[in-house]
Amino acid sequence: MRRTRPRRLRPFLLLLLLAAAGLAGWHYFLRGEETSNGDVPLYTVRRGPLRSTVLEGGSLEALESHTVVSQVEGRPAIQFIIEEGTVLSPEDVESGLVIVRLDSADIRDRIERQKIDVAQSRAAHESAVSNLEIQRQQNASDVRKAELDVRFAQLDLARYVGRDLVEDLLGAERCADPNAESTPVQVGGTRGTPSVGLRRLIRTLLENEQLEGEARQTIRQLDSDIGLSEEEFTRAQVEYDWSRKLREKGYVSRDEEEADRLALERKRIGLDRARTAHAQFVEYDFPKEVEQLLSNLVESEDRLSRTMKRARSAEAKSEADAESRAVQRTLQEKRLAKLEGQFEACVIRADRPGLVVYASSGRRGRHDRGERIQEGTTVQEGRAIINIPDLSRLGVRADIHESVVERVKVGQTVTALVEALPDTPLAGVVSTVAPLPNPGESWFNPDRKVYATTITLTEIPPTVRPGMSVQVEILVAELDDAILLPVQAVAGTADRPVAYLADGSQRPLVLGLTNDRFVEVKEGLSVGDQVLLAPPRSDRFASEKEPGLEPGAGKRPPGGKRPPGGKRPSGSKAGKQASAASSGRPSGS
Repeated sequence: MRRTRPRRLRPFLLLLLLAAAGLAGWHYFLRGEETSNGDVPLYTVRRGPLRSTVLEGGSLEALESHTVVSQVEGRPAIQFIIEEGTVLSPEDVESGLVIVRLDSADIRDRIERQKIDVAQSRAAHESAVSNLEIQRQQNASDVRKAELDVRFAQLDLARYVGRDLVEDLLGAERCADPNAESTPVQVGGTRGTPSVGLRRLIRTLLENEQLEGEARQTIRQLDSDIGLSEEEFTRAQVEYDWSRKLREKGYVSRDEEEADRLALERKRIGLDRARTAHAQFVEYDFPKEVEQLLSNLVESEDRLSRTMKRARSAEAKSEADAESRAVQRTLQEKRLAKLEGQFEACVIRADRPGLVVYASSGRRGRHDRGERIQEGTTVQEGRAIINIPDLSRLGVRADIHESVVERVKVGQTVTALVEALPDTPLAGVVSTVAPLPNPGESWFNPDRKVYATTITLTEIPPTVRPGMSVQVEILVAELDDAILLPVQAVAGTADRPVAYLADGSQRPLVLGLTNDRFVEVKEGLSVGDQVLLAPPRSDRFASEKEPGLEPGAGKRPPGGKRPPGGKRPSGSKAGKQASAASSGRPSGS
C-alpha cells in the first residue's frame, strides 16, 4: 500500500505542473515580453490574430409557426385531439396524420337533404337547355346563309383593296363626318351618298402602303405605262433635238428631221393617253369599284344582323329560362360543396412538421371564452386550436444594446450556446436587425434602448425547444495577421491617438480593429518596437491639467466587446485607454 500511494499522486502532481506552465505562458502572452523601464512597464509590439465579437443573451424562437384553426360553422365539439407536445415528423405529414377531429353528425344529415335539392335543380336545368338548343338549331341555317353572304362580300372587297383596309373602309362607311355636306350612309337602309370622310379615305387609298389586290396591280400597271411613255417621250425629244442641230449644219435632210418630229409627237400622244388612263382610274374607276364592293359588304352585314336579331328574339324566352335554371342549379351545388367542405374540415390532418402546442396553453384569444382545448370542448369557427412551430427552423431573438448595434450586420456569423446544452455550440448567422429600438424595453426602462435581432441557426439539435435561453457570440470582424498593441498603451485623444516609446517619445498612430484587450495598428509602429503601457509620469501630470490629453478621452473603441446589457467590462483604466484607440474610426474597425 505504501508503494501505490505515490503512484496515485503522480497524475495530480503532473496536472499541477501543467497548470503552472500554462499560467506562466498565459502571463507571458498577456505581458507581451514586458520589461521594466523605471516604474512604467514596457510592451514589445508583435503580430497576431485579432477577433472582435459581441456577446448577448436571448431565447430560442421558431422562425415559422402555423396555427390550426376551426373552419367549421357553428360550435362543433372536439372528438379527438393529438397529445400536446407531440413532434410531427415529415412522415406524419406525408401519411396525413389526423391531429384534430370535430363532431360532424349534423353536417352529414344536411348533406343528404341537400343532395335531393341538387338533383331536382339539375333536371330542370337540363330540360331548359334542351329547349334552347332546339330553338338555336331552327335558326342556324338562316344565320349560316347570311354569314356566307358577308364572307363572300368581304373577300370581294379584300381581293380588290387588300385585307388590311377592309376594316378602315367599314369604319369610314358607318361613321358620319360632322363636316360632311351629304347624308351619310344609314345602316340597314338604302345606301346613299358617301360621306366626306369616306371619300377622303378612298382618295388616299392609292397612296396607302397597305393597299393590295387588284387595285394595287392596276395602279402599278398604269404607273408603269406612264413611266415607260415618259421615257420614250424623253428619248424622242433627245433625238429630235439632235436631228434639228444636225439639220442646221447640213448633216441630215429635212425629211429625217420631220420624221423625228412626228415620232416625238406620237410619244407625246402616248404619254397623254397613259396619264389620262391613270387619272380616269384614280378619279372614277377606283372610287366606283370600292364604293360598290363596300356597299355589298355593308348590305350583307346588315342582313346578317337582322337575321341574328330575329333568331335571338325567337329563342329569348327559352334562353332566359335556361339561365334561370342554371343559376338555381349553381346555388344548390355551391351549398352542397360548402357542406362537403365543412364535413372534410371536421378532420384536420398534419400538413407540416413541428411541435404540437395547444392554443389554450399560451395567450388566449377573444374567442376562447376561458375554455381549455381538450376533447369535448366546443370551438366556433375561426378559433385557434393548435400552434405548430417548425422545429427545423429555429432561431435566436436577441436584444442588442444601442452602444454596439451599429457593429452588428446581417450576414455575420454567430456562435450560439444553449444553456440546456452547454457543451454543444451551435452555428448561426444574423438574419435581421431591427431599424428602431424595441418599444417594449423602452416602456419598462426608458434609458435602455435595445434593437431586436434575429439569428438563424444552421445546426439544430433534436433536443432543443422554443423558449430555451441562449448566449450568442456575434463575430463582428476578424484579422488573421495584424500588428497588435494593448489598449492600455494607447494615449492621446480620440482624434489623435499616440503611443509612448521606451525612450519617452510620442508616436502618432492610425488604428483599426480593436477588442477589449488589443487594437490593430495600421500606421505608427512596427514589430519589435517597445512601448510604454502607460504614459510617462510627466505626461500623466500634464493630463490632469489638460483633460483633452487624458488617456481614454475618446469613446469606446470600435470592436470592443461588452457583456449583455451594454455594461462596460471591469477595469476602468483598460476601458478608458481603449476609448482612445477608437480615434477617427478608420475603415475595418
